[in-house]
Amino acid sequence: MLTKISDYIFLTAFAQDGTAPNFFDFSFITTAPGDDAQTIFNTVLGRVLGWVLAIIFLIAFIYLIISGVKYITSGGDAAKATEARNGVLNAIIGIVIVLLAYVIVRFAGTLGTNIGGSGVGGP
Repeated sequence: MLTKISDYIFLTAFAQDGTAPNFFDFSFITTAPGDDAQTIFNTVLGRVLGWVLAIIFLIAFIYLIISGVKYITSGGDAAKATEARNGVLNAIIGIVIVLLAYVIVRFAGTLGTNIGGSGVGGP
């Protein structure tokens, strides 16, 4: 059903060449025939976490814009300005947390794949 919805939404926008991106098609997670379960799990988890963090970043960015507009349009009202300023601060903190989470996940994924190899502690 999600594939049909995606086709309906994007085929109208890409009607010129007929190549619509299907965001609900998970065939992009390709694995080699010799991949073990850990490699497949790391691939799927990395892609899913990447999408989740991107969505959370987008929400925090939209909240930042909305709070900034509220601050600009507070009209000198101290209570509205304080509420909007707190919203801007919370949005910035959220964006920093999402960016740090992305860096930590990428570092942990790289570290996890290098442990079993010929790196430190390997054969």
